[in-house]
Amino acid sequence: MAKGVKVAWLFHLLQDALKASRDILNLLAGILYKASEVFRRAVDAVIRFGTERHKSFFASSEAADIKNVMQEYGETVEQQKSVGAWLCGYAESRQPFDEMKHRHTLKEVGDVAEGKYDWKINYRQNNIRL
Repeated sequence: MAKGVKVAWLFHLLQDALKASRDILNLLAGILYKASEVFRRAVDAVIRFGTERHKSFFASSEAADIKNVMQEYGETVEQQKSVGAWLCGYAESRQPFDEMKHRHTLKEVGDVAEGKYDWKINYRQNNIRL
């Protein structure tokens, strides 16, 4: 087998494995979407953010749901960012975003993981308790 053919064959195998992994993650997300109210609200928040033209930040309740899901499935900030990317991927499989909103949504979900919405989440939770 020629070197170029081997590289193309390996590339094809990797693409197939990546697609299979994405399909499995979307299947798992679909199960969680049906079984978990918080997961469903988080995905729906990401879909709204990614599809509404003038939405530039998450509401505190949306950020709280997204953060809750991230903390449920990821311990570190990096793991939580990966969970956020998974949420975005699943949301986009349900309702496609344009390229600019795709990047903005990933960034904003990453901001939730990094704690940039924590003040907003804490403010909301403290006011609900009053």
